Amino acid sequence: MLSTMGREAQMVKIGILSKDEQFSYDLLNSLNHLGASNNVSAVFVTPKAIENSAKNDFRLIIDRKTYLDKFMRTWIKKQALEGTYIISNPFAHSCDDKFFEYCLATKLNVNVPKTVCLPSHFPIYDFGDLIEYPQLDKVLEYTGLPAIVKPYDGWAWRDVRKVRSVEDLKRVYEDSMDMVLVVQEYIDYDHYVRAYVVGKEHVLPIKYEPKERRYILDHEHLSPEVGLEILNSCRVLNYALDYDFNTVEFAIKNGKAYAIDFWNTVPEVRPDTLPKEYYDWVVDKVTNVALELALNPLAKNRVPYDFCALETVSKIQARTQEIPSIQQVEKTNGTQSLSERNAKEINDMEIKEEKKIEKPIVN
Repeated sequence: MLSTMGREAQMVKIGILSKDEQFSYDLLNSLNHLGASNNVSAVFVTPKAIENSAKNDFRLIIDRKTYLDKFMRTWIKKQALEGTYIISNPFAHSCDDKFFEYCLATKLNVNVPKTVCLPSHFPIYDFGDLIEYPQLDKVLEYTGLPAIVKPYDGWAWRDVRKVRSVEDLKRVYEDSMDMVLVVQEYIDYDHYVRAYVVGKEHVLPIKYEPKERRYILDHEHLSPEVGLEILNSCRVLNYALDYDFNTVEFAIKNGKAYAIDFWNTVPEVRPDTLPKEYYDWVVDKVTNVALELALNPLAKNRVPYDFCALETVSKIQARTQEIPSIQQVEKTNGTQSLSERNAKEINDMEIKEEKKIEKPIVN
């Protein structure tokens, strides 16, 4: 832990956005117990109407609720904009969906089932013939049968179906209304794992029975090879997604692990379903990761914008004020257009900025 010497009066605040689960209360107590020596205080945080210029005094917030509510989702992004570290990254979660994540996993060489994304059967807006109606038989030729059908933004096993024929898929598709669906190869697994991932590094792969929603206490349920594959896949995926708290589910068939679901930034953590040893592990790891991030002044979420670019924008705006009128341009530069002059001004500015950067000396 970082020392608080010389800054005794500065309190580091951690907020927990949840009040209706035992995990949040256990986490609150753990944070206050272990964080006291570093002047850390954890409290439950309550979103409320917020001004665009408002500041906040939370160094870190553990988000357990905003996926359920649009207001809380924009509220939490405002906190991140003010420098509060959010577990997990609200910008990443807002941008992601299940199909995108399967595509990302494919790029990262993580095994995933063959997956197809279907357009809404009844989109909210009438696009005419802009979107092509899918050939469902071709979709199933790619995924094979049986196949799993689920919403591209689903959670908690919501609306997950298994189809065994083109007719099954057509019926499910027609009943889906405006939902965007993914159709996915069914992995007839002989082993299933739900892995808790905390701080992108700490991985706890638990044997899981998805049909019964039941965790099984077993420390030796994976071979060294499959265990290493799961460990590496969990770390690669969560570093790429910038998720600090997540679960990754794997269907294992013939010694090969397929990542089935990894868009779970608010994992269910219940002492009545998780074996005590596993529950305590999650509470401990989330506590330590949250304290480490809260006490690190350089820790920040990745964001879809660049604060460094603001300085460049200011310079461009300042230079724009110096650009002469169209009449002056025509008078001094003949047929040179204003857009050409603008481009030259900005290009000259960028060249000057590049010259200021000291090049490293290569031995």
